[in-house]
Amino acid sequence: MEPRPKLRFKRLSCPEMDTPRNILDCHSGHQPPQLSGHSDLNLWRLRMAVRIAAALEREKKTATGSLV
Repeated sequence: MEPRPKLRFKRLSCPEMDTPRNILDCHSGHQPPQLSGHSDLNLWRLRMAVRIAAALEREKKTATGSLV
């Protein structure tokens, strides 16, 4: 069996990981930009949620052996 590759994102210890907001609030790997507008922060959170979801999807595909 091959060793699993290291993950780019840390595992989260937050019990409520269902929503992107909870993922980003608990995620310590990246800090949100210090911006004055709420829309900029929301955009950053959305981008981070998409990046995390894509990384988890790639990890799942790699684990099942179906790289497409």
